[in-house]
Amino acid sequence: MNFGGGVATIEQIRELTDNPRLLGFAEFVLDQAGDAPFPDYKKIDLMDIAPLVRFVWVIDFRNGIQNRPKFVFSGTQLDEHYGMNIVGKCFEEIYVEGDFDRAITGNYYQVYAQKKVAYTFRRAHYFDDYVDRYKCAEAIAFPCSANGTDIDYGLGFIEYSATDAAPDEKIFKLL
Repeated sequence: MNFGGGVATIEQIRELTDNPRLLGFAEFVLDQAGDAPFPDYKKIDLMDIAPLVRFVWVIDFRNGIQNRPKFVFSGTQLDEHYGMNIVGKCFEEIYVEGDFDRAITGNYYQVYAQKKVAYTFRRAHYFDDYVDRYKCAEAIAFPCSANGTDIDYGLGFIEYSATDAAPDEKIFKLL
């Protein structure tokens, strides 16, 4: 299964993760592309992967990345993680980790700029006066295009899970 004329394959994604939900999402998106270079987000029915929708997010790249693209869809796991519905928000409004340039500018925004699949894995330490915990976050984002050339949406998946482990090296990879 090939995506974007050589941009990424399910085999490349499997080299990065064995997460069955993330792989199921990736296979679904790759299948949606068919013979086109990119899937067309507007033609995708997320209810075909209903059990995974809580992990899904969509960002609107139709105006590029200079104007802080906004989320147009967020699954319940994202909303629970951020404590609010993030639709209408941009990464700059919600991302609180210290590696914004590496994760967002250097990875997720490259889905638009380089038309590449972006994968991340990180453990983060969340703490304040009431909370002191670690979470793993594993994510993948795909470029989408209605015309096969211009990237208009980013279709992503992120799964947060609790962990006792302290943060370690983070993975930010473009495929």
